[in-house]
Amino acid sequence: MSFSLKACSLLSIFCCAFLYARTNFTNDYIVLNTSGVTTPETYIAALDDANWEQFRLLDQKRQFKFENGFTFELKSAREILTLGYPVDLNKYSNHIPVNYQPPVLKLLAGNKIGMETHPVTIK
Repeated sequence: MSFSLKACSLLSIFCCAFLYARTNFTNDYIVLNTSGVTTPETYIAALDDANWEQFRLLDQKRQFKFENGFTFELKSAREILTLGYPVDLNKYSNHIPVNYQPPVLKLLAGNKIGMETHPVTIK
């Protein structure tokens, strides 16, 4: 009997950790421009499937643009917290390197997002 109690406790801890580690939030961006896009739903589906946490800033929104002009704004970590998601604000920064160029996004097959990035030279 104690084994199943331990197993249930471990399973509960694992489930809580999994839910806390969730980084694919809904309603975490705002679409700004869909002109020139015939099916914005496919872009929205791809955005919903993607994990944007490595790009999210603590207190600032951040804009991203696809090569065809579809543009969206990623909400800040504080805004995500306000939406009720459990986020650790200590994991986010407001620092963007001086020479940073945002990636150029491209919608790929299967509602995946490709990203052309530019390396930043630190002097």
